[in-house]
This record gives sequence, structure tokens and C-alpha cells, in this order.
Amino acid sequence: MTAPTPPPNPVVEAGSFECPNSGKRKLSGASSTAGVTIKLTVSGSPVVTVSDGGGAGTYTGCSFSDSNGNHLCASTTISSSGATKLTAGGNAVLLDSDKVLSVNAAAPTGSGSDTVAAGQSKLTAT
Repeated sequence: MTAPTPPPNPVVEAGSFECPNSGKRKLSGASSTAGVTIKLTVSGSPVVTVSDGGGAGTYTGCSFSDSNGNHLCASTTISSSGATKLTAGGNAVLLDSDKVLSVNAAAPTGSGSDTVAAGQSKLTAT
């Protein structure tokens, strides 16, 4: 009998994304939406929503290079919906089990799956 899969952890600002080329992207937690202050934190760190996690953001330390030099991953695509019941400012909170892709226009495959570090282990989502 196999052990059950642990529930996913909501991602917080203290977490990170790591691209397949070892680059890390710092995350920004949810702070306000349409003028409404978002107060959802875990261990003092604001949660990251799916909309906050996607988009432009440099992966420092990305080691992808070719004959033209180094090319850092420069944006993130999230192809899953996040938490279905946990929201911040009306937006789904990102989970460490969500599908996150770093985008590198110069890489032969263009993008790759990221490793998601939640930045906390106190709160899980089911």
C-alpha cells in the first residue's frame, strides 16, 4: 500500500520558483486588489495568488546560455487554476502542486517546468 499524497501547500512570498536551469524567481505576495487590502498571510508572509505568480519576472542565476551568451528565463506561465476554495482578493491562491512554467525565448524548448517552493509548511489546502 502506498502512502497518501500530502495535501498541497499555499505558496507565500517567502517561496520561490526554480527554472530547469537553476534560476530562481523571487515572488511577490498579494497586497491589494481593486483598492482592497489583502491581509491573508501564513507565518507573516503574504500569500501568492495565481495572477500574482504569472507574468514577467527574472530568474536570477539561470544558467541557460548559447553562443550568444547567457539568456535568463524572463517570465512565468501558470497553467493550473490554484486553490479552488482559498482565495485572496477574489483570486485563487497558488499551490505548490500547481503547474508552473518558466519561459525562456532563447532556450531550444522555450520553457520548462519549474520547481515550486511554497515558503511555508504550516497551512495546507485540500
